[in-house]
Amino acid sequence: MLYYVCGIFRVLIKFHNSKQYSVTYMLESKTIFEKKLTDKEQNLRLNHNLLLESAQVGDKPFDKKFYETAPLPHALDQATNIIIILGDHIGDATLELPIITSLAKYFELNSLEGKKITLISPHRDLFKGLKTICPGLDLLDNVESFHPSPDDKLFCFNLNRKFHDYSIFGMEATDEQNPMKVFSHDCQDWVKEEIPIRPGVTRKYDMLPLRIMRNMEISFGQKLYEDIYDIREFIPKENNFDEQKEALIKKLNLDANRPLITISPASSAQGKEYAPECWESLIAIICERKPNLQIFFIDDPDERKRILYGDMIDRLKRDNVHRGNVAFSEMNTLMHMTRLSVTPDTGLGHYSSMCGTPNVMFSLQNSIFWSGPNTFRITHPYGREMIRNHALVDLSFKDSENSFYYGEPESKRGASDISPERVAERVLKIIQYED
Repeated sequence: MLYYVCGIFRVLIKFHNSKQYSVTYMLESKTIFEKKLTDKEQNLRLNHNLLLESAQVGDKPFDKKFYETAPLPHALDQATNIIIILGDHIGDATLELPIITSLAKYFELNSLEGKKITLISPHRDLFKGLKTICPGLDLLDNVESFHPSPDDKLFCFNLNRKFHDYSIFGMEATDEQNPMKVFSHDCQDWVKEEIPIRPGVTRKYDMLPLRIMRNMEISFGQKLYEDIYDIREFIPKENNFDEQKEALIKKLNLDANRPLITISPASSAQGKEYAPECWESLIAIICERKPNLQIFFIDDPDERKRILYGDMIDRLKRDNVHRGNVAFSEMNTLMHMTRLSVTPDTGLGHYSSMCGTPNVMFSLQNSIFWSGPNTFRITHPYGREMIRNHALVDLSFKDSENSFYYGEPESKRGASDISPERVAERVLKIIQYED
């Protein structure tokens, strides 16, 4: 069943004529995908969303009475070690990173620097750049590796819906429902907010990273950002970026003087991916229209597809098109030295966007929510139809392991339906704008 939590707020805003208007509007938080929730999950989500929605929102005023008793500011003030458990999927984990940038900003504004922050993710090598904004950040790849000091006062941001064993941290089972010890949130739970600016004009925080930043402001009762829309980078370069860049250029046989486009073809479901002949046409168009560019094609981890794509690159016979393997520990450097990336709807596309690098992404559905601030989606016609009908996109995963399409032959659809010409047009427009 779809789970909705709605709150109605009244916000006083001043317009240029100094008159005050009372505006009523609704905030809505709902799951994007249909799934059944246990009573325990429902209660946890309801409690946290009601906590958000009982605050008075808008740029100002924040309700001082509410924040005198709000758990999160008091919990973080007392905590000496904050644990953040990210989701298992690269895309989910990457789009949730504004929780760290918001914490860092909150600690800076309130002179709370020096607290330990422990980030737990199986993809920790992707997130080493976060040490630039959180020098004391400890990165672990699993919860079992976490060994706090006996004197540590822990607070846990649990963003992984599969994790419930808080005893690993020395907590009681009941602590999961204690807002002074645990903030448990799924990606779907972050509340979308629309703030009236003036009659007929609203400011929407729809994308997941923007929702998180705005929700954190509400939870803290403090404005953290001058303008959330101005934040374009969440994963900075690592401290030794220049040395890593030089080493990667040598390893991948790249030209240091040519602008770079990176292509990552792999996805969790093959129906989201672009067929080899589509990539071949796209790369040929880009190279013909922008011969000064170079393209790096990341090898697919699947051996069968790696051979398919490798044969495609060989057929192109272009000295400015390269392919190879890049480790997660090198991905930060690659994305920061890349002018633009092209990917299916997949984790490395989101990672590129959150590094501040424009990403052109093939999309089969309405995915404004699942986007970073530098994502440029090219939506499948079927996805646009679903958007117009306000419906969820129903994609059958039948035979998706062996086919670049979803569904039965008579109604198949996939990213490969999107024409290479259309993708190339978007890529070249962004490159031209960047130039």
